[in-house]
Amino acid sequence: MNWGVYPESIYYILKKFSAYESIPPLIIIENGAAFSDEVKNGEVNDPKRLNYLKDNIAQVLRAKQEGVNTTGYFVWTFLDNFEWTEGYYPRFGLIYVDFETQDALQNHQVIGMPVFFIVKTLKRLNDRLHRNQKVEFCN
Repeated sequence: MNWGVYPESIYYILKKFSAYESIPPLIIIENGAAFSDEVKNGEVNDPKRLNYLKDNIAQVLRAKQEGVNTTGYFVWTFLDNFEWTEGYYPRFGLIYVDFETQDALQNHQVIGMPVFFIVKTLKRLNDRLHRNQKVEFCN
């Protein structure tokens, strides 16, 4: 889509909003990116989306470690869908949808181990922050 990708921007906006008085907990409700998905042998290899998510979540964790009251992160979107301004393309989904057959294909790298990894990492982060331990984001 020729959109710039700058993961640090989510960190800076969280820091900026958290500086306002009486700000409630911050929840990222839509964060995602569209990349060209290519189906090969019934799978979608999706390293760009995987790296996008890892980099953005790392920035959210960075802000949380610095005291930003961030309580949620939601990826846009679970399934490829219809975008009102663009139609069926570009694809934002963690799950690739063949719009002609309505079959859903697992985006091999994103939805397999990494989604489990993201959930596990966020839980581990929360546990460590409550015990005042240093948290590092890693593979």
